[in-house]
Amino acid sequence: MNKHKILMIVLMTTIVCVMSVGIGTAEDVNLTLEGHFGGLTYATAVSGNYAYVGQGPDLVVLDISNPSQPLELGRIDTSDTICDIIISGSYAYVADKDKCLVIIDISDPAAPTRAGSYNTAGDVYGVAVSGRYAYVTDGRNGLVIVDISKPAAPTLAGSYDTVGNAYGVAVSGSYAYVADRTNGLVILRTNASGTDLIPPVLTIISPTNGASIANDTITVTGTASDLSGIASVTVNDALANGAADWSTWSAEVTLTEGANIITAVATDNAGNQNTTTITVYLVNSFAESLSIGSANAPSNSIVTIPVNVANVTNISGISFNLFYNSSVVTVSSVSANENFVGSSITQNIDNVNGTTRVALTNLNLISALAETPVIDIAFNITGGSGSPTTLDLQNVEFSDANSNPYTPAVVVDGIITVGIKGDFNGNGRVDIGDVAKVAFMVARKVPEDVNADFNENGRVDIGDAAKIAFYLAGKVSEL
Repeated sequence: MNKHKILMIVLMTTIVCVMSVGIGTAEDVNLTLEGHFGGLTYATAVSGNYAYVGQGPDLVVLDISNPSQPLELGRIDTSDTICDIIISGSYAYVADKDKCLVIIDISDPAAPTRAGSYNTAGDVYGVAVSGRYAYVTDGRNGLVIVDISKPAAPTLAGSYDTVGNAYGVAVSGSYAYVADRTNGLVILRTNASGTDLIPPVLTIISPTNGASIANDTITVTGTASDLSGIASVTVNDALANGAADWSTWSAEVTLTEGANIITAVATDNAGNQNTTTITVYLVNSFAESLSIGSANAPSNSIVTIPVNVANVTNISGISFNLFYNSSVVTVSSVSANENFVGSSITQNIDNVNGTTRVALTNLNLISALAETPVIDIAFNITGGSGSPTTLDLQNVEFSDANSNPYTPAVVVDGIITVGIKGDFNGNGRVDIGDVAKVAFMVARKVPEDVNADFNENGRVDIGDAAKIAFYLAGKVSEL
């Protein structure tokens, strides 16, 4: 190899080495070497004028008030290679590779002492601290959450096997973000940080579910509440109008002929959401109509649903057949609603075949423009959770003042869906949101629901709130 080639190789090698240590580069941000402290180092953390360095198995405390001359103040042996360090308050939380989270008291930087430790099943590579908990990545064993409220005696609070090898972790709010090597980034939600996970309480007050409505534009009203405060309420994806705290809200909704689904979503200040949905029916505003309501009720309960008339003048009778799934509900009684004095009812209930024949007469005659209950039907809810049945009105006839029968222009069917007892937010289970809603009923923040009267004393009171709380905690077996 000639002299010129040797010089070229030396020159290129020198350039690469200089660039690799960040000296002399023409970047916008300049870096210069200010100080150095030798030794095998995998982790470091800084708090104030102190740097905490993992030097092999030793946690070394350095005074860095003069960065060009870091001064060692103290050190302590943690027994294995230090992979990560987090400083929180007067403690350093050390990921000590060989199956251990080590907690070091650093209140005296010159004399760090071992406050406590927690042994894990795997190799500890990373640590993050939020509130009273340390989040520890434990290699093949995933994420381990340790209660560090007592540094001398840390305890296991929870764990999650992330499938891969958990190496690094960061915590923000109620989420832990885990670097799981070949498994990628794993995002876990946890309530360990104390973050609010309780959904808001949301109620649609008007219109009622299953209502028949004559106007194609309606105002939907309701209430919302949450201990952390309500951030917003939307109705069919549009922001509602509300009080400053969203305790009451309203929204204009345009209906189309037939069934219309109205969905309200409340979001609290912690980002939790609750959704409530109802179905209403747009009918001809001038057409005579007969409709039956809808309901969501728990198994083994009784629910009364009204049969309504609208836009009727001087009718003397109403008759119809009602069909339903008798494995889901049965009819227990049919009665005249007190809105119209002088009504008498004849009925033929056939729960075996799921049909009930109803005939009402009223010699005083019935007139109503707005939708008005005229008959009340009580149903026993017998089906399993989630099972529905339509309430199908057939062979409907009105009788005029001279008892001449005719068919009304509009007939609207209803539906009953069997829910879970205590599931007031309609998500298919009894959870903390339902407990909160009953508490708000007791505090008169939301309207009472008779299904929350668990102790059957005719009202929703503190005993009912306690019962659903004990049920959720597993202290009682049924509501």
